[in-house]
Amino acid sequence: MMWERGEAIQLIQDVREIALRFNYHVALGGSVLHVGRSDNDVDIYFLPMHGTGYPDLDGLCGALDIQWGYSEDMAHRDKYPVEKGYRAAKKVYWKIDPRKRIDFWVLG
Repeated sequence: MMWERGEAIQLIQDVREIALRFNYHVALGGSVLHVGRSDNDVDIYFLPMHGTGYPDLDGLCGALDIQWGYSEDMAHRDKYPVEKGYRAAKKVYWKIDPRKRIDFWVLG
């Protein structure tokens, strides 16, 4: 199954309220942004907002699990250390179609 840019933008709109509630911006990245589609996954990035309060990582990840279903740590987590700005990397499968992977990247 393929991800298209328009579909990814809808996904961002769907998670935007969750991101804002926990003091994060949300952005599209990867092939879907740069090429317009991906046969593998869609990369969604959460960037901390500091103007309205401190970002709540645990709250964000918990809310994403409630909204999108069970998530798991991404493979090769050692490639994305906290020292390089990664707070969490979660792989989530969209409830509508489990073959279409969503990679949520939470930056700190």
